[in-house]
Amino acid sequence: MSFIQNTLSENEKVDYIKINKWTFLFYYFLEAIGLTLITTSFIYFTVKGIDPIFISIMTIGLIIFFYNFYQLLKLKNIEMAVTDNRVIFKSGIISIKNEEIQNQAIETVEVNQGIIERIFGYGDVKITGRGNAVVIFKGVDDPINVKKRIHEKIENS
Repeated sequence: MSFIQNTLSENEKVDYIKINKWTFLFYYFLEAIGLTLITTSFIYFTVKGIDPIFISIMTIGLIIFFYNFYQLLKLKNIEMAVTDNRVIFKSGIISIKNEEIQNQAIETVEVNQGIIERIFGYGDVKITGRGNAVVIFKGVDDPINVKKRIHEKIENS
């Protein structure tokens, strides 16, 4: 069961926000590049043995592979939701970072999209509440629709 499901009150309905598929595809693509470099280094090793080129290719491949594996793990452990009462963001694998703003305390909802993000249909949604409260949904699908859903929840609460 997800973190957000565990924190819901009895009659609270949840509307999950998804991270854009292009973000995952980008990291999967880089994962493939890392695996290709590792495989290439092993092929080079069988032909030439251990030398600086083998070590360089293997090191670069391992760095790319493990860095992107870590990024994918982080992405898989992000939860974003808009409920009837609040906006929730949770991230973390072992330690958890949880941010939430009650709907009554939301002051502004901003959408940030660059050119590439507009083309691929994703962006960031920044929700600002009273005081210093800020929740940012990064790389979400259809951020304008997310903004509309947040405004609908604010009006209904």
